Amino acid sequence: MSNDQAIIASFRLTTRDYFRVFFSINLRKTWYLITVVPICIGFAVTSSSGLATGLLAAGAVVGLVALVLPYQGARTAARNRNLEDVVQYKFSHSGVDVDGKYSSGHLDWTLITRVIETGSYVVIFVSQNIIHLIPKVALSGEDLVSLRNLLRESISGSVRLNT
Repeated sequence: MSNDQAIIASFRLTTRDYFRVFFSINLRKTWYLITVVPICIGFAVTSSSGLATGLLAAGAVVGLVALVLPYQGARTAARNRNLEDVVQYKFSHSGVDVDGKYSSGHLDWTLITRVIETGSYVVIFVSQNIIHLIPKVALSGEDLVSLRNLLRESISGSVRLNT
């Protein structure tokens, strides 16, 4: 990508898109399940309530992390009026320009704290509570490779991208 060339992605997101990403991110936090589930079971085994209660508590924790939290996050994201129409992202060496039906803005690379790539999305974190989803199907194969390279060279935070 030359310095004046931009990568453009236009798409419309749905609540399902956000749920899939939140679900995927939560499943990557396996340390949570690895530590909490055995604690629930261990507590139940040592108490008078028995193993069944521990398994029920462990199931509740897994259900909360895997389903309830992603669902609530997706519902919150769905309140964004920009989801009602196509959003356009323009990636360049100067940052990211976002243009939606109800708002537009510019993100300098220094504002982006983390980027991860899932099977279907590039997820850009501006903070712990603000993310931008870029569906990979909105990019050509060449643009996806260029975007990966641009993200690697422009972001100082954590960048976890496929090849």
